[in-house]
Amino acid sequence: MAKYFDVHPENPQQRTISKVADMIRSGALIGLPDGLLLRTGMPTGQ
Repeated sequence: MAKYFDVHPENPQQRTISKVADMIRSGALIGLPDGLLLRTGMPTGQ
């Protein structure tokens, strides 16, 4: 299931950052907007 997290670039909420970090550690695939492109990322090496 897709989830969207809005993170403020100057004042990010620690709770949101922690939640996303836990998801990445659990193997979640993420999409990162980069101008006109959408980059994908996932954890490497456990």
